Amino acid sequence: MARVVFALPFRSDVVAGGQKMIYWAAGMLARRGVDAIVWQGHGRPGWFRSDAPHSATRPALTENDLVVLPEDVPASAAIKLLEGVAPRRILFCQNPFHYLRTRHRDPTPFTWDGGMTVGISNASLVRRTSGLASLHVVRVAVDGAVFRPAAKALRICTVPRKLPQECDAIMAGLGLLHPDLAGIPWLRIERLPEHEVAAAMAGSAVFLSLSHRESFGLTPMEAMAAGCAVVGYHGGGGLDYANGANGRWFDHDAVEGVIDALAQVLRGVKAGDPAIAAMIAAGEETASAYTPAKAEASFLTAFKAFGAF
Repeated sequence: MARVVFALPFRSDVVAGGQKMIYWAAGMLARRGVDAIVWQGHGRPGWFRSDAPHSATRPALTENDLVVLPEDVPASAAIKLLEGVAPRRILFCQNPFHYLRTRHRDPTPFTWDGGMTVGISNASLVRRTSGLASLHVVRVAVDGAVFRPAAKALRICTVPRKLPQECDAIMAGLGLLHPDLAGIPWLRIERLPEHEVAAAMAGSAVFLSLSHRESFGLTPMEAMAAGCAVVGYHGGGGLDYANGANGRWFDHDAVEGVIDALAQVLRGVKAGDPAIAAMIAAGEETASAYTPAKAEASFLTAFKAFGAF
């Protein structure tokens, strides 16, 4: 049985869904009896809970190890991390746009022994640019015990990190174009631990999706699991699950359309419109398909193919 080392040479205090996914995968493999560990020199992140084995110091790597590297580690940095050892190198691409930008900035030759990506929509791009003939598409996990509905306030919550200017424009535009909704409160979710994010979503009637250049787009899915009516951008990767039944979805730059859809949904929530209730129910059903058990099965299939067990 090979050891699996998830190398994360990044700060641990940065709130990024990719880190959460890596710790989840490492913890899941460890619970299944695989020798798996996250190597992150900056320490274990404190903004989400994880039981994954962790090391702040470099493990003694061998050629039998599987070293999993995220897509935004430059090739020259990856070579330095491995320090002349030749373990099997696995690409875990959670965002093809980060992968392409990293390759552009550092074109040092680097080959992979295997690869995984999340999301079907961008798998072809990752496969073609990485040179991997076989690329495993793994599923994300939405923890229904964490993200679940609660008593709702007529409030809009959103995560503005990727599209802060669009967020400001939509917030201002809602009041200007629909003055009767100007008093609706907003909750901007920024740099909060996972359980507080879940509570903010659970208590909000509407979630404004500001997804942008996603491989999948986990945050709107978590909002659907929390019983929010979701309006906004699918971010590309969200096309894996976004449809007319489970949300009001738009391509990027459709600011006016998003504002009007947000107004329509808010009025529907206030009036108890059955169509909006059906949309929320469809969102919860969509999220329920992304259970941790299904995500585990996809990761286990990939790591079995890589020779981890």
